[in-house]
Amino acid sequence: SSGINAEYGILIYECKTIKYLGLMLDHRLTFSAHIDYVKKKVSKRVNAMYKSKNLLPVGYRKMFANALTLPVFDYLDVIYSRACKSRLSELDITLIIHHFLFSFLSVSSC
Repeated sequence: SSGINAEYGILIYECKTIKYLGLMLDHRLTFSAHIDYVKKKVSKRVNAMYKSKNLLPVGYRKMFANALTLPVFDYLDVIYSRACKSRLSELDITLIIHHFLFSFLSVSSC
């Protein structure tokens, strides 16, 4: 692939998406890549909690559900909240799933 020739013979390459300090930046600053990244990360954590739901008491399940998923939504939300509303609504749906999981994990399985 070709890049832009900068001073001193350094080539600068264009990339469509880059991760910087945990924020996925795309070349148009739509934050679509970051929203997909957040959804995927939360989904993995929700699946792990669901598989281990019988291993922990209810109190610990609630604590882990909040500790493992809410920070993913909150980190840098001030920046990516500028994304289009339709993409942000996907995170709302993911958050609804988190709340459903929270109520599901709160029910004793015994």
